[in-house]
Amino acid sequence: MNPLEIVPIIPQGGSVMPKSILRSSWALALLAGLLAPGIATAQASGTPTGSLHDGVVVDAASGAAYVMSRQGGIDALDLTTGNVLWQSRDAAKPLLVQGGTLVAQAAPSQHGKLAVVALDAKRGTVKQRVDVELPAAVRAHVFDGPSQAFRVQAFSTADNAVAVVWTAEEGRSFQGIMPEPEGAPAKSAVSAAAQPLRGAARLDLGAGRAVPMAYEKAMSQKDSAIEAKSLKDVNPRQLTSLDGRHVLNSERLPDGKLWAQYRWTVTDADGATVGTIEAPVSMAPFVVSGSRILYVAQPSVRREGNKMVEEPLRLRALDLQTGAEMWTALVTDSAYRGPFPP
Repeated sequence: MNPLEIVPIIPQGGSVMPKSILRSSWALALLAGLLAPGIATAQASGTPTGSLHDGVVVDAASGAAYVMSRQGGIDALDLTTGNVLWQSRDAAKPLLVQGGTLVAQAAPSQHGKLAVVALDAKRGTVKQRVDVELPAAVRAHVFDGPSQAFRVQAFSTADNAVAVVWTAEEGRSFQGIMPEPEGAPAKSAVSAAAQPLRGAARLDLGAGRAVPMAYEKAMSQKDSAIEAKSLKDVNPRQLTSLDGRHVLNSERLPDGKLWAQYRWTVTDADGATVGTIEAPVSMAPFVVSGSRILYVAQPSVRREGNKMVEEPLRLRALDLQTGAEMWTALVTDSAYRGPFPP
């Protein structure tokens, strides 16, 4: 048996519930591709900063990270020390930092409403609250469940407005449920409920209102903004940082250690090397602040001799000069990881 086992863990409730096991070192490289869609996109320095991971926003320009707290709400962390700058229970999930404002999703209060809260990014105080209309049957969940999921993204448009896009799945099939026998009558209500719904809105934070817009139109504005601000000439073995200021070059180590199979070399926009670290995956969405690189490490379990070492979902800050971990912060995992029917 391979001495390394990696098991995704830490569901919403915090208990260990393995769903799948990756038993070979090459799976580490595959894992990086599963972290988040669209990780090769980036934004230029000084522009609004979106999510590094679901529930994690890192703003290198202001020196702060905003994460979903395991106690509920949002914690603002100092990028140098990892210390908590402020805590807010007025919102649940950070989405975007723009012009000193943290745009965040609030915990749902009723069906048919997505509550978006604008917080002062330096103090955590509420500046504005906007309700985005949803279909009457949709609830804006912060956490996934076994049969439902809700995802929301926020981004800055070309004219510096804030747009939110959302997708919802209600009535998803349970893993392990037997399919309907062939020829059985269709369950139209269930089938309709299982179809993903989606929508978008343009936020006027000053006036506290949301103007509905077509999902496709909103996504086209997002793609155009990203394309205009992305670093160019990035090859498949490179990844641009979320804020567009750095590039990660990845290479497989021929004699890599058990928990360090890759070397990341980080360069700035001019190609000058900032530093290197060793990592367990080929690449991950990242941001650089000073001499530190920050990325979200996925929940896992690894075997070290006869002992199993559990690692939850966490934000890591590593020194690019020494490779040492400077600090780490636990992050609430909004994905549902079990239990599932057999």
